[in-house]
Amino acid sequence: MGYRTETENFFQRNKSVLVMGLIALTIAVSAEIVAGHAFADAMNDRRSGMATIFCCSAAMKGYIFCAMGSRLGTSMHIGTFRVSFEKGSVLRSNVEAAMVLTLDFSILIGVIGWIIAKILATGEEGVEVYVFISIVGGLLSGAIVVIFNILVAYIGHVMDWNVDDITVPIIAAVGDIVTIMMIRVAMLANEEVSHLYTGLTCLIFSIIMTYITIKIINGKIENEAKRIVKQSFPVLLACMIFGILVGAVIERGTEDITNKSILYVLLPAFLNEGNALSGMLTSRFGSMFHLGILKPTKIPSKKVCENFIVTCLLAAISLPYMGVIALVNVTCTISYASLIHIILLAGFVVVAAVIFLSYYIAVTAIKFKFDPDDCCIPVASSFIDVIATTSLIIIYYMIAHE
Repeated sequence: MGYRTETENFFQRNKSVLVMGLIALTIAVSAEIVAGHAFADAMNDRRSGMATIFCCSAAMKGYIFCAMGSRLGTSMHIGTFRVSFEKGSVLRSNVEAAMVLTLDFSILIGVIGWIIAKILATGEEGVEVYVFISIVGGLLSGAIVVIFNILVAYIGHVMDWNVDDITVPIIAAVGDIVTIMMIRVAMLANEEVSHLYTGLTCLIFSIIMTYITIKIINGKIENEAKRIVKQSFPVLLACMIFGILVGAVIERGTEDITNKSILYVLLPAFLNEGNALSGMLTSRFGSMFHLGILKPTKIPSKKVCENFIVTCLLAAISLPYMGVIALVNVTCTISYASLIHIILLAGFVVVAAVIFLSYYIAVTAIKFKFDPDDCCIPVASSFIDVIATTSLIIIYYMIAHE
């Protein structure tokens, strides 16, 4: 009887998280299949270095804007959030910082994509082509994602929702879809623009963004935008390395796989699943640390373990759903049973990583006096991206080629 009562109490306490989280994950997984189709089409281009730009850019949107959503969620919990674009307001500071970081890293990602192409000795285009594609794609997608981020925050604020449970899955999915599509648009635009205009665009944006970033970081006035950029820039710079690894794994790891379409379509949804579960968990931990509900202990408390169980339940429902949606949308040579087997095995690895990384990265951030809302989502997601991509490709190769 006591066990039954405790179970009922558990579901009652976590009803909002389970319902809102599951709805958000379902929407995100369904939407990510669209991103998967766009990614599959883009990968048919096989232009060396493009996988790096696609993966880095999509990941960076998730890191930047999901962290923004986490900060807005925390500000709602502590009562400092207002739907206002006044100078110095929480919303305006977050929007300014997010767009500056988006454009800064679009330039860096373009350069990295070109370097990868040169290392592989298959890229013929100059650095300005890669930077142009990354900047245009980053600017267009960033503008769209920031609007969605504001809408989610506004609706969540008006409806009195806990945005920690819905922001990450939705924003990550929107970021993936929009980024992949906008980079495709940028690739098409590059074919219509002369090399002179491409080079000038890259040069002008690089100079402007370098000036703005230095001005914000070295500014005498301490504000939220400056704090976000200063704390986020080095973290995102390190996380970008993991985006490069993901691109390299996809570009090289799928060469020997003949039936790539289902894998390419599945990858964005699978990566989003890991990032969403991790982001939801770290967002809740961040809010709890800010409110003093949790203490950064070496051994997870009962409250933390309860959140781990919630994460496992969400994964247990959303992962099989992902397999159904993927199979319905793509014709492939493997059976549904094999596909579910692949998703569940790879998903088990990812969920284990999510549970371990989300808590201990948050604890480490608190220990070193970082704001967990600024660094936990990017750091945890960057590790999870590499783990999820590698595990999915390896397990797919093992099962699909039995």
